[in-house]
Order: sequence, then structure tokens, then C-alpha cells
Amino acid sequence: MKTMANQTFSDILPDKRNQYARLKSKKAKSRFLTHLQEVYGFERKYLIKLLTGERTYHPHPGRGCTYGPEFARYALKLHEACKYLCAPYFRVRLPTLIKDWEAIKGAIPTDVKNQLLKASESTFARLFRKFPHEHTRQGNRKSGPNRLKDTVPACPGKRLEDGKPGVMQIDSVSHGGGEEEPHFWSLLMTDALTQWVEIAFIWCRGGDATTEGFQKMRERLPFDIRILHPDGGSEFINDKFLAVIHSAVPEISVFRSRPSRPNDNCRVEQKNRSILRFWMREDRLDNPKHKDKLNWLGERLALYYNLFVPCKKLIAKIPLEGKDVKYRYVYDEPKTPFERLKEADPENPKLARYSKLRNIINSVALKEMLEDAIAEVTGKRRGASSGGRGRHAAPPSGISPAIHAPASRALSRPADYAAAILLHPARCRPFCR
Repeated sequence: MKTMANQTFSDILPDKRNQYARLKSKKAKSRFLTHLQEVYGFERKYLIKLLTGERTYHPHPGRGCTYGPEFARYALKLHEACKYLCAPYFRVRLPTLIKDWEAIKGAIPTDVKNQLLKASESTFARLFRKFPHEHTRQGNRKSGPNRLKDTVPACPGKRLEDGKPGVMQIDSVSHGGGEEEPHFWSLLMTDALTQWVEIAFIWCRGGDATTEGFQKMRERLPFDIRILHPDGGSEFINDKFLAVIHSAVPEISVFRSRPSRPNDNCRVEQKNRSILRFWMREDRLDNPKHKDKLNWLGERLALYYNLFVPCKKLIAKIPLEGKDVKYRYVYDEPKTPFERLKEADPENPKLARYSKLRNIINSVALKEMLEDAIAEVTGKRRGASSGGRGRHAAPPSGISPAIHAPASRALSRPADYAAAILLHPARCRPFCR
């Protein structure tokens, strides 16, 4: 005789049908259906047909688990090595990521590697949902009034896009930890077509500091800026910044976002969270001695995203029929900003330099060097305790000690060591000058 603990839905279905038939009011039947939905997870219409006898219940055991725990352990470690890309981007990035991982961490078993390359986006998405990493909270602020705003046209950033590189959106991000100045700010600039990003850190956010950071980012760009679209903040809409642009680079047309319309600058606003807040978090940066280190960090962080991190672009927004306003969003294939720039401007003479850097730089080593640099300026180690998975999830185990080795000890091969020396702040010069 089966007990309540091991009874299946097939065993209790006759009793549930009798209970449902005895219910008289529509409200009572609705409560009964809602309870069964919460317990067993069936669709409501399917459940009604089962209880009224219109359908016969057939249990679905499923195909079972396809991949083992070794697959999950390596997939989570590779996910951490690429700074927690979402499943579609992770799947595109995986072949190169495995190659870079094996160069500094040791070989992945052949059967596990084949499983990783064979697995689908849905498999990785389910795994990453099961072992989520910690997210950071978003920060926001509002700029004060500025007398120069009326002299700068206000319009949505998407209206300025013309299908060519050089339409840039720029924004600033505070690194004060929620406290008052003085502290560092970061400038983030992105191209609307290729999603190319440049990052610079500035002390406070006056006109001189903002202008200096903008000039550094402009010099590193592999193409010319034609249109610049900031928000309405006083760090951009000021006499110093606008005067330098109009005098030094008069070919740049300056526009701004409309008041209380953050989506006007949507290309760069979403990257504030996905890049700067994701890496720097809400930590306070208030030591002026770290300026050179932060400038090095910003340049290499932008290089990491431009060369190695794929992104998607919205190509269609299709309304769906129905009472509610809903849409189906269609995106293109994930590509890195470097790949998008090659497609948009294949004759660009600066592409050869970035192509060479992409071939000699190990992405996993660069990612770990960036984390070490962030730990140095913030004083907080980005290990499993702060940047790992959820606090209640047990860390993956069973991986060889070489996988847990820091980048400085894992770089044993000459080619990887040369790439690390190339990226070291004390032994290299800026790439793109």
C-alpha cells in the first residue's frame, strides 16, 4: 500500500475528480484549481480537462540529466572567467574562452570539453540560474540646472544614428560609495553602431577633469567622433567642456538628452550597469594617488570588452496582437565591437593593430589582471567570497588545484608571460596612441 509520501498524481487523480465534481460554486472550483496548479504545476486548461475526464493523464518522466557534475563544474568556472556573460554570449565566446583557459589553467578533459562545445544556450541558462552570482545594486543621481542647456539641442540619441561609426553617447558614473565628494568618477563613451566603448577615470567631475578624460578617450578611438550625445549633467554642459570641443574639434556636433528621459542615452546607460557597476560595484574610490592605476585600468577594461565580449543589437520590435501592449524583440547575432567595426569599416587602418592585440592577449589572463588591479585600488579581493556565486550555493569542487591558481602563478608558458608583460602597467605604453 502506498503512503501519502510516495503517492503520484495518477494515484490521487480519482479522488481529486470526485472533490472537483462535488464543488458547486465557481469560486470554490477556482480556488481548488489554483491550489492544484501551485502544487503540481499544470496548465489550468489541461488541469480542468483532467478533472472532468476529457483527458487521460500520462506521466512524463523526461529524458533525465544529460551532463554530469564535471560538466557543471567546468562550465561555472569558465562562466566566472568571462565575468558572468549571459548564456547566449557565453555560448558564442566558449571556443576562444576554452583555449585561453587551457593556456594558463591547465587542460580540460576531452570528454568534458566536447560536452561544453556541444551544449546549447538553454543548458547553460538553466545551469547559471541554478548557481547565480551576486548582483550589485544600481545607483542613480540627478543633475542640477545649467544655463548652457538651452544652447545644446535636446533629442533622443536613437534619432541621430545613421548607420556609420562615430555617433557616440557619453555618461559619467560616481564611485563615491554613496557619500559626498571628493572622489573619483568614471566616463563611459560608446558608439551606437559598433558598441565600441572607451573608459576614463577622473578626479571629481569639473569641466577641466571631464575635458581631460574625454580627450584621452577620443585619442584611443579607432575612428573619428562625428556626433556626441551626453545627458544634461553639468559635467558635460559647461563652458570649459563645450569650448574645447567647439575649438579643438569643431566637426563634432553636440546634442543632449531631454529632461527626465534617461532612455534618450540608452546605449551608454545600460553599459553603466553591465560594465562599470558590474566590475567596480559601489566601492568608494577617494585616493588621488590611484589616478594612474585607474587610467590604466579603464583603458584595459575597455580593451577587454571591445576585443573579447560579444553583444547583441535590437533589429526589430514587433507588436503582438492582444489587449495588452506587448512586443517581440528580435536581435542580431552576438558579435564583439571589434567584429562589428570590421564589418562597418573594413578599410580602417587601425584595425590591424587591434587584430594583433586580439591574437596575442589571453582573455582569461587579462580578466584576472583587471580583477587584481581593482582589488588593489579598492582594497577588496574579488574572490569567491565577493564576486562568486550566491551566498547560499556551495562552491563547485573537484577541479584540479591549477584551476584555482592566481594569474601570476598560472602564467607559466612563455607566450602567456609575454602577453602579461605587455599588459603590465609598469612595462607597457598605451595601445591605441
